Order: sequence, then C-alpha cells, then structure tokens
Amino acid sequence: MRLVPPPWNPPPAWRSAVSPAKRTVALPGSSSCVCEETHPSRPLLLCRTTMASTAPPATPFWGCHEKLAPKYHRLCDTSEVWGIVLEAVAALGAVTSVGFLLALLVLVCKVQDSNKRKLLPTQFLFLLGVLGVFGLTFAFIIQLDKLTGPTRFFLFGVLFSLCFSCLLAHAFNLTRLVRGRAPLSLLVMLALAVGLSLVQDIIAVEYVVLTMNKTDTAVFLNLPSARRNEDFVLLLTYVMFLMALTFLTSSFTFCGSFAGWKRHGAHICITSLLSVGLWAAWIALLLVPAIEDRWDDTILASALVANGWVFLLAYVVPEFQLLTKQRNPTDYPMDDAFCKPQLMKQSFGVENRAYAQEEAAHGLEDVGDTLYAPYSTHFQLQKQRFPTHVGTASLVLVLQVLKPDTGARPPVTTNANDPETGTDGDEGRKNSRDRGDGAR
Repeated sequence: MRLVPPPWNPPPAWRSAVSPAKRTVALPGSSSCVCEETHPSRPLLLCRTTMASTAPPATPFWGCHEKLAPKYHRLCDTSEVWGIVLEAVAALGAVTSVGFLLALLVLVCKVQDSNKRKLLPTQFLFLLGVLGVFGLTFAFIIQLDKLTGPTRFFLFGVLFSLCFSCLLAHAFNLTRLVRGRAPLSLLVMLALAVGLSLVQDIIAVEYVVLTMNKTDTAVFLNLPSARRNEDFVLLLTYVMFLMALTFLTSSFTFCGSFAGWKRHGAHICITSLLSVGLWAAWIALLLVPAIEDRWDDTILASALVANGWVFLLAYVVPEFQLLTKQRNPTDYPMDDAFCKPQLMKQSFGVENRAYAQEEAAHGLEDVGDTLYAPYSTHFQLQKQRFPTHVGTASLVLVLQVLKPDTGARPPVTTNANDPETGTDGDEGRKNSRDRGDGAR
C-alpha cells in the first residue's frame, strides 16, 4: 500500500504575513492564463485559462472617434441624428452661397440694365450674410462653451441684420423705380445697407462686453437656461424691426405704374413674409417652458438653416433669373426731351392766314401744345403727327415752311375781316383793283 503524505498547511503566522502572488501569462491565440503562487517556499502554480473578450472597447458616442472632444459629438453621433442632418444641409447651403457669389462676379459684364448693375454690390453683400448664416449653424451644433457662447450671441443678430438691411435697401430703390422716379445710386444703396446693419453691431458688442465683464467668457454657461433664452431674444429686437420694415416697404412696390419692377418687390415681400413666420415659430418654441433645455440648440440651428434656404430660394434664385434680361423700355418713363418736330412756326409777327388755310386743306390742323426751342431762327417746336394719307406734295410744303425765309417775301399782315387775303380798308380795296387790272 502506498502512503500519501497529507497536504502541507503553513502556519497561521505565515498565512497572515504572506499573501499569494498573481501573474497573468498571455498564451497564443485569444486565451490567457492567470497563475497564483501559493507560497515562496513551495512554488506551486495554480493556473486557470480564460478567453479574451472579442467585443470592441466601448466608446461614449456612437460613430465618433474615441479621441474626439465631447463637445463635438453632435457632428458625428448617430444617436443624435439631428446634428448630422443639420450639418449636411448647412454645408450644402454654404456651398450654394459660394457658387452664387462666383456667378455674380462672372455675370457683372452681362448685366445690360444700369439700374440692376447698381444693385450688384448690395446683392453681393447679401450673399456674404447668407453664407455667414449657414456657417453659424455649426456654432449651435457644437455644445455651448466659453467660445461658442459669445459667438452665438454676437453673430446671430449681426448676420441677420446685414441680410435684412440689404433687402430693405433694395426695396427702397424699387419704390422709386416703380413710380418712374430716379433710382438710388450705387453708393447710396450700399451705404444704406451697411449703415442699417451697424446699429445691430453696436447693440451686440455692448451686450457681450457688459455681460462677460470684459474677460469672463464662460458667463453664458453659468446663466440659467430661461434667462439665457430671454436675453437672446431681446438682443434681436432691432432685427425684428428691420424685418417688419422690409415687409412693409416691399408692399409699397405694388403701388406704381411700371409693372416690370413689381416682380422684384414680390421676391422681397415673399422672403420677408416667410422669415417673419419662421422667427415667430422658433421664438415661441424657445420660450415655451414645457420644452426641455436640451432642445434649445436644435431649435436655433434649425431656424438658421431654414432661414438661410428661404433667402436662397425665395430671393437669390429669382433675382438671378432676371439679372441678365434686356432692358424693357416699358419699365421706364418716356424721355420728355425727345421730340420729333413735324411743324415749325414763327415765334414773332402775325400768322399768315393763307398758309393756315393751305395746311387745313392738306389735313395739317393745329393741335397746340407748342414748345419753344431757343434757336437762332426763333422758331418753336410743335408736337404734331402727320396723317398717313399726306402725299409727297404735303411733305414738300412742310419743308418749305420749315425753311426759314430770309427776305424773299416780306411778312404779310393779316386780318380776319377780309375773306380773300385777310386785309381790310384801303389796302384791301387797292389789292382788289390790282388783281382786276391784271385780269383785264
């Protein structure tokens, strides 16, 4: 019989003083071995094999790189799809705005109407504002921090004030053109657009500087959500005034006799009306207390993208369709200085009735409305249209009348009492006897 020694148990002192050591040994494949050394004096290794986990390491945001900062997670996080959708739509709008800017520079030489050419700098400035609106969307997709906070409060009102100021300057110019008045010059429209937008710049600078106390850029993070939203809306009061004034001014463009410019006014009116509806919607959603605070950025970013596309589709695209069209004469008043004189009269002396009778016989009756022309011949211009039945003889007669008489025939005094020559008294009777003797 074989005797098996009993297992050796260390004394209690050894068990309390020494703790077993553990080592992990990597094995080929996907397994590993965890070894325990019971005691240094008896190096008995107890190993157990475990399978390594094949699952990838967990990331905080799905679809994002593991080293991406958390504030940018909305740009790639598939659990919040709205950020990716708005990012794509805003990028498409920015690329479209850049395309329109380049097209505007190319089409400058092809614009035939001088009044449309004067508007090009203002429209270029408007497209820059639209490009900024799409770019500002990314500041609302990224989480609020000490950098995006001042950017949001400052640029939101500044960019929209620039866009609506350009539309307002265009509307002011249309109210003059639709009534046949002289249009605004290029510099006046550009100065009007820039000047109106500078008011919002001053308001935004004062608010941001006073709120941050010059250095504290993280103050917007510390503000309560309700207080932050109220300040954001109140800061845009001047922009709302510009929006309402643009809509009101564009409605006046429909009151005029030159209908060609009313279509441009309709573009501005529709754009401002849709913008008013969008602003009323997002302001109501932002100030409603029932909506959670985490949706504030979603509401503002959606408002930016929607209003930017309204600017492009309701104003920019229709205006580009009318930009290169030829100048329509019916869109402008007739030039009063342009006159084709068909008959000229002497500005001195007494009218000879014999010539008046010949004119009446050929259908050249006097229609009045005589205009004085300060020429050396002292003749007057008379606006009169020939009838179509006047023949060559009538034209020759008119040319003889137009030719100034330098002395070939003395002026004849006339009197309406003599039916034949327009004279009366002794002179009339003398002329009658002379004609009788000549007949005999």
